[in-house]
Amino acid sequence: HARNLGWCDVGYNVMVDKYGQAFEGRHGGLNRNVQGAHAGGFNGNTWGISMMGDYSTVAPPEATVRKMGEIIGWRLSVAGVNPKGSDTHYSEGTSFTRYPMGAAVRLPNIFAHRDVGNTSCPGDAGYARMGQIRDIAAAYAQSGGGTPAPTNPTPPVTNPGTTPRPGTGGTTIPGVTQGSVQDAVTSALRTVLSGGRLDAAALTRILTGGKTLADIPFDAGSVQAAVGGDLGSVGNLIGGDFARLASQFAGPLGQVLSGVQRFGNVSLVKHENGAVYSSPETGTHPVWGVIGDAWASQGFEHGPLGLPVSSEAGREDGTVAQRFEGGTLVFDPATKELTVEPNP
Repeated sequence: HARNLGWCDVGYNVMVDKYGQAFEGRHGGLNRNVQGAHAGGFNGNTWGISMMGDYSTVAPPEATVRKMGEIIGWRLSVAGVNPKGSDTHYSEGTSFTRYPMGAAVRLPNIFAHRDVGNTSCPGDAGYARMGQIRDIAAAYAQSGGGTPAPTNPTPPVTNPGTTPRPGTGGTTIPGVTQGSVQDAVTSALRTVLSGGRLDAAALTRILTGGKTLADIPFDAGSVQAAVGGDLGSVGNLIGGDFARLASQFAGPLGQVLSGVQRFGNVSLVKHENGAVYSSPETGTHPVWGVIGDAWASQGFEHGPLGLPVSSEAGREDGTVAQRFEGGTLVFDPATKELTVEPNP
């Protein structure tokens, strides 16, 4: 892309090699809506990932297929998109696609280059694995990010220009060679690329610019089912732990905006300034403010931190902390610094 076409960047957002190593391609942040140049005519509103190799007749390695599914599952969960769903796209034209400009095309949410482009990519043997990639992505997203076993048979490679700070224990991401990745990749993807191992040092600075609590889906149907359209009374809206917490934290959470929304075994009630999350394993706890937005930015419950297991509470040193399944987020109001601590 850069040498032959003269581009200043790589068109794919991510590339995966035959060992299951993942490489950041197009610059700008993997958790952000950076447009790639991977499927002419359908680059808008899509995210490109490449299986490096020629898979016309030779099947891609299992390590490649699995890493493809895991990264796509993570990225779609950040975007709130169902890996097994479909949507209508509108062609942008160009000579790279057989669909004229403006044509409405119904596509699965995980589709191949040949589905829209004048190409055989990703090859017949590669295309035959699309169903498996969708299954892996859906399972990975549903598991909340999971902790997959490392797929890289080669030793981890420390990124150039990312010498660990003293006392942090360091952070390495196998196969990610661009120095900018330390600044661009979110803590959630950092965990995916390193084989699912949660390293507290890698999460010390949660990157902002991704999701916030305001991006929680609003399910209008559940509101009507729960309250008959009446949003005025918490007591009429929800019961049990949700009602108790909504009353207890009415100030920081703000007005109740939804009924109980359910996603698998996770239930939530959306509020004006946050939300209350619940699951049988973690109990029922509110999230809001700086800590809540940082948690949302790393992928909500699908990120490496998982669901909240406590409410936000002040500490003797003046900081505010909230514990999650995968670590404790700590905010210092004096310095505005946000850090993560490993759970005991």
